[in-house]
Amino acid sequence: ILGVLLGSGFTPDLVQRLGQWAVSLGFVTAMTVVGAMSCYFWLRRFTDWNKPTCYFAAMPGGLNDMTILGGAMGGEERCIALAHALRILTVVMTIPIWYRLVNGAQTSVLSMGHEATGNDWKDYAVLIACGVVGAVMGRLLKLPASFMMGPMIVSAIAHLSGVTASKPPGELVAAAQVVVGAGIGCRFVGAAIDKLHKEMAASIGAAFILILCAVVFAKIAVAITGLNLDATVLSYAPGGFAEMSLIGLALGIEIAMVATHHLFRLFLILMTSPFVFRLWRAREAAKAAD
Repeated sequence: ILGVLLGSGFTPDLVQRLGQWAVSLGFVTAMTVVGAMSCYFWLRRFTDWNKPTCYFAAMPGGLNDMTILGGAMGGEERCIALAHALRILTVVMTIPIWYRLVNGAQTSVLSMGHEATGNDWKDYAVLIACGVVGAVMGRLLKLPASFMMGPMIVSAIAHLSGVTASKPPGELVAAAQVVVGAGIGCRFVGAAIDKLHKEMAASIGAAFILILCAVVFAKIAVAITGLNLDATVLSYAPGGFAEMSLIGLALGIEIAMVATHHLFRLFLILMTSPFVFRLWRAREAAKAAD
């Protein structure tokens, strides 16, 4: 449901904005490097985790992907998962509250439920097909967040090609948000606060470092590109792909921009972090041998 909805934000006029987004995506790359390095040194200073654990815990990538990669590279999976779960929770609890209390944002996805969608049976058929075909495709291609990313890609193709301009009903979207929110909370099963308070505090501190980097780089990018500041901050925020896209939806911010930037960041980290880690450890081994 959420993947199909996010795909509906990719309209034909989106192509005209890709050039402007290219500069912004360059800033995402720089922000990711600076933020990850800062968090790595922060975690090394305030935790007892080994280097692989701190490295993959510092990467603002997907929770599952970074946990699996980190475990394979010699990191502690429990610590990496804890750091990323707290990062996502911190961002989800911080960004919306900021927009609500400081910017006065009051837009909610629930308002979609009171609006007529204007969909006919053909539109619903296309949306359902996007969801089913996309979910199967995402699983076969082993995409991260496959049940969301696959439908989003298929839905984006359908909307960009003009097959449909429809969106899922607001009631279904609100229900899906409840499921995602509950899922975030479930990630803390087995976390003993009395025993992990130091590690949890360090992880939350790392999350705020990433948020600070996101705000600083967003302001620089806005000054150069002229993009909307709210949309840019949310596009740079170090939360999960699903969570940030949902917040953008609730705040009425351009979903396509938010989704594009977060997908770019996730793929960038997924494709480069293992290579950089191996290169770094190889150099350390060479120095130790010398």
